[in-house]
Amino acid sequence: RSWKQDRGERRHMAQAASRILPWDLDNTLADFQARIGIVQMKKLGDMSSARCRLAKVYSEELKGSPQITRPVYQENSPYTLYTIRVAGRDNLQFSRRMKQCGVLVDQSYDYVLPKLPEFQCYGNSCYPNAAAAAAEVVNLPFYPELGEKTARLIAACAREALDEAG
Repeated sequence: RSWKQDRGERRHMAQAASRILPWDLDNTLADFQARIGIVQMKKLGDMSSARCRLAKVYSEELKGSPQITRPVYQENSPYTLYTIRVAGRDNLQFSRRMKQCGVLVDQSYDYVLPKLPEFQCYGNSCYPNAAAAAAEVVNLPFYPELGEKTARLIAACAREALDEAG
C-alpha cells in the first residue's frame, strides 16, 4: 500500500468517526497516542482481573488488624487503588516503617477537599470526619504485575509495622 492510500483511508475513518465521536476528539490525541490507547484497551480486562485478585489478597491478609480499616471488598469491582486507613498513621510513622521493609506507600489523599482554595467558598465548617480520614489514608502498592505473593508480603509488612509501633 502506498502512503496515499493510508492517508486516504485515515481521512475516510476520521470523517466517519466525526459523525459519532465528540467534535474535538481528533484534536485530542495524536495518531500514535490513539494507537497506544487501543493496544492498552485490549489489556484492560486482564489488568482489571489482576487488580481484583490483589484487592482480595489484601482484604484477606489485613483482616483482623485493629488499626487498619480496609475498603469493602467486592468481587469484580474496578479497583484502581487499594486505600486503607491506618489509625494514628503519622504518630506511628507508618510510612517510614513500611519504607524500612522496602515498601513505598502513598498518602496522596491526605487533605480535606473543602479546605483546598478552589473549594473554600463552598464550605463554612471544619469537616472533622473528612479531616480524620485524611490523616489516616494510605495507598498500598497496587499494579497488575505485582503478584499475589508480593501482595501477601506487603500486607505482612503492614501488620509488622503496626506491631512494632506498639
